[in-house]
Amino acid sequence: MRVKKILKEKGITAKQLAEQIGMSEVGLSVALSENGNPSLSTLRKIATELNVSISDLFEDRKNDGLITCPNCGFSITIEVKK
Repeated sequence: MRVKKILKEKGITAKQLAEQIGMSEVGLSVALSENGNPSLSTLRKIATELNVSISDLFEDRKNDGLITCPNCGFSITIEVKK
């Protein structure tokens, strides 16, 4: 996930983000780790607080919206309609 990169870009620490979304820093770190399994609710809170879309939280956006679900491991295509 790209959360650490987004935090750095916005000048926010993981501790600040955790406090803003009502989690401990450790809990946030575990949720965002490679083996973490953040809930959709947690992803929404993070995205809202960082003012990005949920899909922006995931690593690879250069493959036409294809991401891997952190919960089930399946590939998901995200289509943005304007």
